[in-house]
Amino acid sequence: MPVIAVVLAGGVSRRFGRDKLTAPLAEGDAGRLGSLEAVRAACEGAGLAVVCAGGLGGIPDTPGVGGPLGGLLGVMEVLPDTDLLLLAGDLPCLTPADVAWLVAAHRGDGVTAVTLGPGLGPEPLAAVYPAALQGALRAFAAAGGRSLRRFLEAAPALALRVPADRRAFEDFDTEAALEALGLRLAAPGQAD
Repeated sequence: MPVIAVVLAGGVSRRFGRDKLTAPLAEGDAGRLGSLEAVRAACEGAGLAVVCAGGLGGIPDTPGVGGPLGGLLGVMEVLPDTDLLLLAGDLPCLTPADVAWLVAAHRGDGVTAVTLGPGLGPEPLAAVYPAALQGALRAFAAAGGRSLRRFLEAAPALALRVPADRRAFEDFDTEAALEALGLRLAAPGQAD
């Protein structure tokens, strides 16, 4: 079954104070790309086709279903026979090797998700969702479920993989969190 990367771009970046997905990073940090473009480049570098869900001209969310679940279901409507690698748009340290590693770990019989450390649950925005789970995801949403994390707690054949480099799958919600990843925003005019 083919795997296509889905990059979520529908959030409003309230804690960041501006659009964190398109804010350019400083020279030398992810090639001065914004986080969204860094994730897209990592996926393309691993040989995956990439679609955007939510904002920025992407495939729209399923009506009446908010958050990442709405984005995932929206893409599943358009690509019903495809396993989907769902990624947050704010993973600026992600590399093609990280993407290839996660896709290679996927066996197709359940969700394959990374964890960010011992005792932590699966990360729903760094996971491959098989097309076969589309019905279960729709039923979960119809029953009022909204959290992909909660869905993963009960998902069939859940396979957890701990990445060798935790940084690759860490997101950011503030400039301080971005700096904790060793990155910084471009100075005004630097991204031109």
